[in-house]
Amino acid sequence: MTQAQILAHLEKETAIQENATARYRAKYKCRADPRTSSKVLGLMGITIVLSVAGVIVLMDVRIVLIHLRATISKNYKLFHTRKITPKKC
Repeated sequence: MTQAQILAHLEKETAIQENATARYRAKYKCRADPRTSSKVLGLMGITIVLSVAGVIVLMDVRIVLIHLRATISKNYKLFHTRKITPKKC
């Protein structure tokens, strides 16, 4: 074997694969955070997001109830239409 072949063989044997290191694996794992401040901020964020989504849903509940009432009752008209007669001048 030549010196170049020996060096190539040694480089191949001692090379470290990127995805086999502990640092690489730790990058894709979630770690627990025992601090109370992080838990409080997380709960506040969840509360804000859910309250905004809840307000949007509650605004649509009235419209859904109107449509349900219209489909159940035959006498209830969903769209209150009236005939408009032109005024004579």
